[in-house]
Amino acid sequence: MKRFLLIFPLVLVLFLACASMGTKVSEPVTYSETIDVAGVSQSALWTKASGWRISGSSKYGFASATPIESDEKSGVIKGFYYNELTVGIMEDLYKFRSNYTIEVKDGKVQISFSDLEYSSYFSGAWFEKGPVVTENMANKVKEDWVKVAANLKSYILAK
Repeated sequence: MKRFLLIFPLVLVLFLACASMGTKVSEPVTYSETIDVAGVSQSALWTKASGWRISGSSKYGFASATPIESDEKSGVIKGFYYNELTVGIMEDLYKFRSNYTIEVKDGKVQISFSDLEYSSYFSGAWFEKGPVVTENMANKVKEDWVKVAANLKSYILAK
């Protein structure tokens, strides 16, 4: 009986941890949104997108105020986006990193996220895990990406 009382809580915790992960994703996790801004010059859109990118560094998890690529001529800004989220029944803490691309072209601004990876927090340390593989994680991150894209849209469309 004592052995059962010692083993049962461990089995229960392992079961809940596995159950919180969810089903596997079948394809890479990505998100993209396009903002149509008719009647605004390429230069003005670029200035808005660049301004949002810099101001977004403090509000959102962009790696730094300087993107890894920023080319006004081609209308492309690229960099890394970081966030921390809790996922699952046990509310496990994860760090997520993805690539983002902002493209300004033909009266449109598109933001895309790809190459999503995660690491998990356990006992005071972060452990690298690799690409996101469960729907629970993917959906949680996509919710965050939708909020970031909505903020960009608000910023771009503001007068």
